[in-house]
This record gives sequence, C-alpha cells and structure tokens, in this order.
Amino acid sequence: MRRTCRKCEENKPIEDFVKHKRSKNGYARLCKSCRNSSITRNRKPPKVFVGETERECIICGEIKPFALFKRDSRKPNGVGSRCKGCNKSSEPIPHKAFHRLKAKQKLYDIEIETTKEEVAQIFELFEGRCAYCNIEESEETGTFHLEHIIPMSREGSRHHVSNLAISCASCNAKKNKRPLIEFYLMHKPFTGAMLDFIFIYVARFSGRTPEEVAKEFYAEVAEVDDDEQT
Repeated sequence: MRRTCRKCEENKPIEDFVKHKRSKNGYARLCKSCRNSSITRNRKPPKVFVGETERECIICGEIKPFALFKRDSRKPNGVGSRCKGCNKSSEPIPHKAFHRLKAKQKLYDIEIETTKEEVAQIFELFEGRCAYCNIEESEETGTFHLEHIIPMSREGSRHHVSNLAISCASCNAKKNKRPLIEFYLMHKPFTGAMLDFIFIYVARFSGRTPEEVAKEFYAEVAEVDDDEQT
C-alpha cells in the first residue's frame, strides 16, 4: 500500500506515514520526513544559557551577563528570564515613578512615607494628567514626574501622598523650587480650577479642610513678599 505526500508530492510506502485516527485511511497526509522538517522549523528555539555566566533575555533576545538579570530562585541558576532593562520597561508607570522617588532620597534625606499603591492612586486621582497644565503623558511630553507640591528644598516638604502630584517634565522644571501659589500666578496653563483641586487633594490626605490648606499656601507667598520688602 502506498500514499502520496501532500507536501513533497512523492508516492511513498504507507510505512513512511504516521498513523492518524481522523484521516480516512488512518494515516497522516504528510510523510514522516516532511512532517519532521515542518515541526523542526516551527519549533521555538530553547532559552539560551551561554556557559555559566550569561543567558538570553526572552524579551529583547540579547545575551547578557547574569548580573543584568533579576534574581529568581525558582529559575535555573537563580536567574530570571527577563533582563533588568526589559523587566523595568514592563512595569506600570506609577511603579516607575515610585522607583524614581526612592532614588531622590540620595539627594534629600527625607523619609519615604508612601507606597507603590498610593502612588498608583495619585495617578488615578489626577487621571494620568499633569496637575499644572492638564496634558496627558505621551512621547512628546516624555515621562511624567512625581511632583512635590512643597518642593523638597523647602521646609515642611515630605515624601507623602499629601505632598505628591504628577506633572509633565516641562511644568516640573518651571516650578522647580517655587512655592505653589507663586507658580500658579506665573504659569498660564495652571488654572484656578486646577489649583482648587490641589487644595481639595492635599486636604483629603492631610486631614484638613481645603480652606485651611489654601490659607497655608497663600500665607507662604505673603511671607516671601514680606521678606523681599524688608
């Protein structure tokens, strides 16, 4: 008994075909040779370990030293399958912002009093928009920052949810060390409605009323004016 292979179109003995229950005559349409070559071609290459010090990242496909991979005790050699760069790029935006916040501790010795979950809540409350100009994050705006409403260089600043908002790189640079009200008065995109929202936001997480928060921020500007006059 013979059968013609659907791929190479050669007529071969039935022994050159594997058995297949769903086929009418009980044998596969492709001969063993064509079937094996097709499986080999479509099979994904194995995860690469190069010697004892390098491996291939499953995301970028680059071979890198173990030191550039996140540690994972469940994996062979204790090395994760994603390099640190790819692992970081796959993190949610709020988590990236939290890591940048921790990095700022090197500049200012201020205790971090917030969590990744709270930073995610900040992004949610501001709907992913800059607190000072209301634009959304894009390739043009670049990565958004966790903005300290009271700048870290000023007294009373905290790494606390009540003192953190999100801002685009442009607004973050323009505000710099300026008090909130001073920046509001000079920055046209920063509207009164946005300022009122910040008062409500700060009040919610500091246990005060929006009126008390507003009074405190306006008093800060008055103190600066008095200092300049004297």
